[in-house]
Amino acid sequence: MRPQLSEIFPIAGNIFALFVGAFIYQLLACTGTALVLSFCVALLFFLLSQFIDLIYPNVEPETYSAQAVIAPLYIVLPIIRGYNSLSGTVLRTPENAVVC
Repeated sequence: MRPQLSEIFPIAGNIFALFVGAFIYQLLACTGTALVLSFCVALLFFLLSQFIDLIYPNVEPETYSAQAVIAPLYIVLPIIRGYNSLSGTVLRTPENAVVC
């Protein structure tokens, strides 16, 4: 049994290392994609806030001032939610991997 284990363990270790490396690479790629998308949504909201007067030209000045107050919230919120979603996914992934 010992000679077999001495030949199997290096191969199993190599396969495990490749699996962990591929898992981390996929996780980083998904993380990067999700963060890029959340920054794109934030950028679109920022552009909307800059050109809102062209979209709605006949709006009262009080409405513009109210929009200026809440604009930072809806511009930053997609980024915060993106990080929050990724954190939840990363925390749930090992739990699901163990259960499966």
